[in-house]
Amino acid sequence: MTLLPGSVTSAWDGASPRERLLLRWGALIVMLAVLYAIAWQPLARDTARTRESLARDRATLAVLQHYAAPQRSSGTVEPASTDARAAVERALDARGLRAAASQIDVRDDRVSVLLGAVPFDALVALLDDLAKTDRLRVIEARVTARVEPGTVRAELALGR
Repeated sequence: MTLLPGSVTSAWDGASPRERLLLRWGALIVMLAVLYAIAWQPLARDTARTRESLARDRATLAVLQHYAAPQRSSGTVEPASTDARAAVERALDARGLRAAASQIDVRDDRVSVLLGAVPFDALVALLDDLAKTDRLRVIEARVTARVEPGTVRAELALGR
């Protein structure tokens, strides 16, 4: 039992050594082309895609590390006061949000603030001000949208 049909076998047997060599080289070239198409091209494409993804991920990591890094520059402001409650009240007064604050409590080095209805932009500015001037950061927050557009109800826990 032969692997090749009778006509192919007889053609192979009847071929000269030069023709056989040319057929072998042709088969090798076809086999290499198939391997290139099946294996190498997808690997090269995946490698390029992975490099692009790695560059994006590294850029994202650099941005996140920049945001997470503590403020160490000479332009940082020392806390205006060590009393966190006083700092929160001062920031609320400075932003005109004292009326929105229905509750301010201090427990375990945390200041809990409840703002019933406050513009979202004003809330962000307040938190930014507290972070820059008094080093008070948000530890916990529950922000709920109100019916009025751009207004939220905020329950905050701030700490150093």
